[in-house]
Amino acid sequence: MLDAQGKYLSEFGTKGTGPGQLMTAHGITVAPDGLVYVVDRDGRQVQLFRESPATKTFTSAGVWKGFELPLDVVVSGNSVWVSDLGKPKVIKFDRDGKRLYTWFWPTEGPGRFREMHTMIVDADGNLYGSDNQLGRTQKLVPKKGADPQLLIRR
Repeated sequence: MLDAQGKYLSEFGTKGTGPGQLMTAHGITVAPDGLVYVVDRDGRQVQLFRESPATKTFTSAGVWKGFELPLDVVVSGNSVWVSDLGKPKVIKFDRDGKRLYTWFWPTEGPGRFREMHTMIVDADGNLYGSDNQLGRTQKLVPKKGADPQLLIRR
């Protein structure tokens, strides 16, 4: 962690697959409450870290396992979305790590994905997914009348 001037303050995570450990940090996001979600691609897990404001240190706040090859994470309200390779998909979780929904990506045709390497949502609710293997980013616009519970939000 760096301060506003770029001065080193602290860091977190050691090598491994246990609580507080990472093999390859691949995606990271911070929830509005300050909880840090780190996608550990090679550890095939998502690690959660909480900062202690007094000491500017981070402690393990949880480990979510059971991924094939997780790549990115987005937190939106009470939902956490993780892109996972294997059969390309995005999995929706609640903030406690309970799986709620799986959205499989097409692997054939012009809108196919080989991987959802990075994902982001704009102010209009459009999802942009970059595919590192196909070398492109796709814009996905929600269908009119789509169930809002199944949409990745900002």
